[in-house]
Amino acid sequence: MWFVRLNQAPLTEKISLGLMFALIMADALITQFYAGGGYVREGNPLMARLVTDGRFICFKLAGAALCALLLWLLARRFPRLASAAALSVAVFYGLILIWNASIVASV
Repeated sequence: MWFVRLNQAPLTEKISLGLMFALIMADALITQFYAGGGYVREGNPLMARLVTDGRFICFKLAGAALCALLLWLLARRFPRLASAAALSVAVFYGLILIWNASIVASV
C-alpha cells in the first residue's frame, strides 16, 4: 500500500518532496494573485494565457503533484537521487520566489 511506503520513507525524502511541492504552489498562488490581478504581467508567454484564463493554479497543482509522485516513485530505487532532485527543484523555486518578491516590491 502506498501509505505504508510513505510512513517508511526517510524524513529527508518527505521533507524534500513536501518543500518542493509547497514552493511550487507558493509560486503559483503569488503569480495568480499578482499577474491575474493585473499588478504585474507574467513573463512566460506560455503561462500568461493560463493566468488570465484562471487555469494556472490547476495546471501548477497538477504539475507539482505529478512531479512529486514521479520523484516519490523514483525514491523507491534511488532515494538519494530523488531527494537531490526534489531539493534542486525546491532551490530553483525558492530563487523564483525571491525574484518574484523583488518584482512585487518594486510595484
